[in-house]
Amino acid sequence: MKVLVILTMMLSFGQAGLGASGKKTPKTISKERIDVAFITEMVDGKKTWVMMPSQSVFKKGQMVKAKVINLLDAPHGFEIPGIKKPMVVMAHSSQVIEYKAPKAGSYAVKCHMHPAHVATKFTVK
Repeated sequence: MKVLVILTMMLSFGQAGLGASGKKTPKTISKERIDVAFITEMVDGKKTWVMMPSQSVFKKGQMVKAKVINLLDAPHGFEIPGIKKPMVVMAHSSQVIEYKAPKAGSYAVKCHMHPAHVATKFTVK
């Protein structure tokens, strides 16, 4: 059921079809913007932020439109230090954010409310 919810939310957000590997691939609106999703869910018994598609690499200056989805039963924080200020995503809800990919490097996506939760990372080239 959870997978169906994620795919439905992503499809309604404008994701493209499955790629050659069978994984969701981002629908690029233009060369300047890419769509992704950040999802908080239980992974191996740990509350974790994951990114879909997981191999997303952004270009410096590229606009990113992201759907931030909380599949869990409690509110969770979302922050990309230096890019997106902390915000709270209520249980079983989502928010859409946009930002410009900054200088090249690796960036963490984390829960500012619960530092023990597992963060995800993305790369800007």
